Amino acid sequence: MAKNCAVNAEMLALALADGFTVVEASEKAGISRRTAYRRLADPAFCQRLRDIRREILGQTIGRLADVMTRAAEKLVVLLDHKSARIQLRAARSLLDLGIRIGQAVDITDRLAVLESQMADDANAERTPGREEKPPDATVQLPTSLCCGAVEADTGLRPAGGLPKPEGDQ
Repeated sequence: MAKNCAVNAEMLALALADGFTVVEASEKAGISRRTAYRRLADPAFCQRLRDIRREILGQTIGRLADVMTRAAEKLVVLLDHKSARIQLRAARSLLDLGIRIGQAVDITDRLAVLESQMADDANAERTPGREEKPPDATVQLPTSLCCGAVEADTGLRPAGGLPKPEGDQ
């Protein structure tokens, strides 16, 4: 019985990671909606869901990295195309991509510094003899939002990406 529950939990996590709603994922896993929501309230299940999503993202990034070099080379070749319009579009694409990559690297570096500082602060708080601070007020999100699960009534899927801001249309 426990083995069957673990299989159903894994099937639920896989379906949720693939972007199905909680209702759809529970049907795919062969469990009730109530059980699916109970699983979403379990921190260990949410961690497994995040791990699966991270693994899927890592595989996707790996596939993209394989073709990005070829795409960049193609854009560089297009800089010498006989059509000025194509040259301009290739130049804009290269500049835009360069700026975005630079921003992503900057954000990643900044995040690493912040995570390191937070880890150092957490370790310092556990030091014996150190004065305890009162806990900060934090906002508690519903578990389904913490896990990134999609509610059935929204019809939204996390894999679809975020809508563009109105100014970028």
